[in-house]
Amino acid sequence: GQAPRLPGWDGPRPPAGLKAERVVNWQPIRHTGRWEGSVWQTVYAGMQERGFAQLPDEEWNRAFMRKLGECERMGGDRAKQAAQRVLRGPAAFAADLRHAQLVRLGCSHVAHLHWVVGASSSSAPGQPAAVEATPLPEEVLDALLGLLSAADGQERKLREADQAGSGACESEELLRQLSHRGQFQLLKRYVADALHAERFGAEAKMLMGYLKLAVSVAKGIVASSTLPLFLEGVLLLGNYVNASSRTLGSAVGVTLDSLAKLAHTKCLPGNSTDRSSAVLGNEESALSLLVRQLSERHGPAFLDTLLEDLGNCGPASEMDVTSAKEAVQALAGNVASISKHFVS
Repeated sequence: GQAPRLPGWDGPRPPAGLKAERVVNWQPIRHTGRWEGSVWQTVYAGMQERGFAQLPDEEWNRAFMRKLGECERMGGDRAKQAAQRVLRGPAAFAADLRHAQLVRLGCSHVAHLHWVVGASSSSAPGQPAAVEATPLPEEVLDALLGLLSAADGQERKLREADQAGSGACESEELLRQLSHRGQFQLLKRYVADALHAERFGAEAKMLMGYLKLAVSVAKGIVASSTLPLFLEGVLLLGNYVNASSRTLGSAVGVTLDSLAKLAHTKCLPGNSTDRSSAVLGNEESALSLLVRQLSERHGPAFLDTLLEDLGNCGPASEMDVTSAKEAVQALAGNVASISKHFVS
């Protein structure tokens, strides 16, 4: 038989005489097998049952639509502009996205960015005057770094297009302005250093918190009176059980991961003296047996004291030592890079 087809869309459409000037660059699902059983089928069924939500499509008309005659005239202009673009594909998309972020943050012209890219020696008529040289926020620096990265190595082509008098899209116009302030590689280094300086305080504070936690845990373990007794018991019990094993027996130390293995080592069925485990039908583990024996030997406060001594080990265990080391090295590298600006 014929394969099932997807239902058609019968939702609201633009009125006659209007045409969209924009497109939503999504990827529609066209295969029934992917659509059936998905959340989209549920959403569609709900719209069919309840009717379409009454959203203000008049605002959509103002935001995205033009009259058909205007679209035809502007369509030729857009095609001409697209042919004149220097950046293509993903680079053009990334540049437009980063430029939109800068515009949203109030930085639509190079004069707004001179704190990090330097002030121009002259300004052309109609250009905004450079704003006061105050540090730019992190969002602006991050968007600017992304814009420069999207056009890396394209300075010459951007300037040539400028000299040819070609009309430029807004993102490439800003890039052309920036190209007159220096090579993008150099500007990227300035912006990256400024971004590192902006983020340094928060990154250093977070790293310091991790290090203080690790030091606190280490001090607690060194000063603990119960942990040595517990580890001694681990060696005693473990070597006793592993006495007949050449590879596992006669150990004088084990990895921290090995301590968890005690919890998975069960006592023989019916031989546990732990009444609570017997009542529940669970066999006692080597870990619970050892802790019970240590508590009987050293007093009922032993376990509470041990847990208190190890209180910070849980949060500290989530710390990645390798990542922390790399973070310290990265911060040191950023400081060294920034310091070059003060000695050069």
